[in-house]
Amino acid sequence: MVKRNKPSPIISVTITPAGQCVRQAEEAARILARELGRDIKFHPHITLQVVYNEIDTTALEKAVGALCARLAPFELEVGGAGFLPSSSNPSRLHLLLKVDKTPTLANLYTALRECLISIGAETYPYTVEEWVPHLTLSYGEFPHGIRPYLAAQLEAAFASCSFVARGLTLNRLEAPDKWTTIRNCKFLSPCPAGLPEEEEPVCPDAVECEMEINELEEQRKTD
Repeated sequence: MVKRNKPSPIISVTITPAGQCVRQAEEAARILARELGRDIKFHPHITLQVVYNEIDTTALEKAVGALCARLAPFELEVGGAGFLPSSSNPSRLHLLLKVDKTPTLANLYTALRECLISIGAETYPYTVEEWVPHLTLSYGEFPHGIRPYLAAQLEAAFASCSFVARGLTLNRLEAPDKWTTIRNCKFLSPCPAGLPEEEEPVCPDAVECEMEINELEEQRKTD
């Protein structure tokens, strides 16, 4: 039997890192661009789930928004470099920074998967044990001989860091390698004591980000 690759996802649900983690990841991306001799399209994010089939966007926003309303901000640790095969094309790899799979993050993965399935979404097939949370630096084909060198370079450049996850972002694939934001959904339960103050948002596209922030402000005024 021929094993078929998973189709490319059309919707993703992500967490956007902030602060020092983003600055270090951007420096790691610059090192990667220098070593590979090509520009790196780098939009820092951690993908929690994807959707492979067309679903109603309004139902998606409501379901994920309701989930986020029950959640509180939590801390994530980032550190270490590695490679991960693409689920849609095993000949291509994600060059990544590893994210610690804490119990809180693992529970969120499971809850989000169940949430998406409840509205008819086809999601990641991985169990929570199989899922590998990561922050992608680059995606493509990397010769075997250069992989250990790249990983070592990134390990040397990137110190472990942490950031506070404060919400989820819904994204849609509009064209190959071009994602646009559908909605930002903030965690609305009280922030646990001891976590740092909220940092400035980091958005791949400043115009889209400004539009999202303005929409959220208008929504707050009408709530």
